[in-house]
Amino acid sequence: MTIYLGTDDAQVSIPWDKKNPALNVAPLKRNRVVRRRLTKPHLYEIGAHTGCGCGFLADDGDDVKEAARHSASMAGLRSLLEDATANGNAQLLVCWMGDEQKPARSLAVTPAEIATLDFGSVWDQPLLLSVQRD
Repeated sequence: MTIYLGTDDAQVSIPWDKKNPALNVAPLKRNRVVRRRLTKPHLYEIGAHTGCGCGFLADDGDDVKEAARHSASMAGLRSLLEDATANGNAQLLVCWMGDEQKPARSLAVTPAEIATLDFGSVWDQPLLLSVQRD
């Protein structure tokens, strides 16, 4: 699973660190499909502690360490979206790699609501989110 972010203002890049897995944010280099779907000038690919977006999926396991990493990734995503919506709305495309062009279900959410979304639903259909300031 991957999450693409579109913003009006440039965001801080956070490189993937295998030794300290956490939220990571990288500028999107080449992806014409995503550039057609997200209309904002600054585009990014967001990963969780897993390196990809899979770490944002709800964790139903009993592994306490993994649950803590999931919570930290979700908190990082919320913080990123709070920053990204400081001067306007942001956009998120949440999908499985290769499904970027599929018809998406559109929703408007706030950064606070991001933790309540079922990212598992992107198995069936990508999500195209308009993120509005709380």
